[in-house]
Amino acid sequence: MEIKQRIKTFKDLIVWQEGHNLVLMIYKLTNKFPKSEIYSLISQMRRAAISITSNIAEGFCRRSNKEKLQFYYIAKGSLIELENQLIISNDVDYINDKDFDKIYQQIVILNKLLNAFISKTEYLKFSIPNSKFQIPNSNTNSNNGAAALPTIIIIAMIILLAGIGAASSGFVENLISYSELESKKALFAAEAGAKDAFKRIGRNKNCNTDAPITCAGYSIGVGDATSTITVSGGNNKTILSSGQVGSIEVRIQVEVYFDQNNKVIQSSWKQLE
Repeated sequence: MEIKQRIKTFKDLIVWQEGHNLVLMIYKLTNKFPKSEIYSLISQMRRAAISITSNIAEGFCRRSNKEKLQFYYIAKGSLIELENQLIISNDVDYINDKDFDKIYQQIVILNKLLNAFISKTEYLKFSIPNSKFQIPNSNTNSNNGAAALPTIIIIAMIILLAGIGAASSGFVENLISYSELESKKALFAAEAGAKDAFKRIGRNKNCNTDAPITCAGYSIGVGDATSTITVSGGNNKTILSSGQVGSIEVRIQVEVYFDQNNKVIQSSWKQLE
C-alpha cells in the first residue's frame, strides 16, 4: 500500500516517525542503566537519538535541497553514533540480547529509510541555470524559435518537478511504500530468528539446555514482527527461520556443520525465494 496522504509537516514523514519510535525506545532502555552512566552513555545515547529526529525535522523545513541534505546527513551520522553506543552497552552487559536485537532492528530500518530519503533528495537537487532565455515574440524568426525549443523543454521539466515538490513537500517520502518497510522488518525478524537458533545449537547441539523452548520449533517476537524457527537434521543441522509481518513473509535457511566434538565448524546462510 503506497502512502497517498499529503505530507504537511515533518511529523507526517515515515522516516521521522520511525526515528521518534527509536527515541522512545532509547529513553526506556537507558532508564535501566546504572546511575554512574547518567553523564556518559545515558546522556550520549539520548542526545544522539534526539539529534536524528531533530535534524530530519529541521532539514524538512529548509527551502533548498542542498540545505536539506546537510541536515539529513547529520541525522545519519547521529544514527551511526547511536549504533556504536548500543554495541558498547551490550558488550558491558547493560542490556540483554533481546533488547539489543529489538533496538538494533529499529536502527537498521531507520538507516535504510534515511538512505532512501537522502538518495531521493539528491535526485531532486536541481539547480536552474542562469539563463537570459526569453520566450520569442511574434516577430522572432522560426530558426531562433527552433533553437530555443530545447531550452523551453528543459525549463518546463524543471518547473514541473518544482510544482510536484510544492504540491507535497514530502514528495521524497511518498516514494517509499509501506510494503517495502514491512519487507525489511520481516527480513530482520528472519535473521534474528536464525541467529537465535544458531546460538542455541552452538551451546548445545540438541538444544535441550533451553527447555521448555527447544529447537524443535518455536517463535520469538522481534519488534512488531514474528520469527518462527525450526531445526532439523542429525549430525549436522538445518535451521529454517521465517520472519513475518502481516501478510509479508521472508525465509532464511542456515546449514550448520559440527566436528566430532559437536562444535560448530562451518555454516552457510541463504535467503529462500
